[in-house]
Amino acid sequence: MSIDKSIEALLETPTNLWTVVDAAKFLGFSESWVYHRAEAGLLPHIKIAGRLRFEPDTLKAFIRKQRLSASVVLSRLKKD
Repeated sequence: MSIDKSIEALLETPTNLWTVVDAAKFLGFSESWVYHRAEAGLLPHIKIAGRLRFEPDTLKAFIRKQRLSASVVLSRLKKD
């Protein structure tokens, strides 16, 4: 029984998913905050076997989007 080479390569590629602890440290919030936001659908995450995991690049993009949104709001407030 042989495994397709692309699947074999995928299985050998290390995944770099963060735990709740990792995400909390990166974001600067408590683990509880991360759990609550993720479960509410406000923080991008992956659920694997009932456990939350986070893709670092996705969280970084999320932060950039939040900063952009905040800067747009601030610029609008300054105009008023």
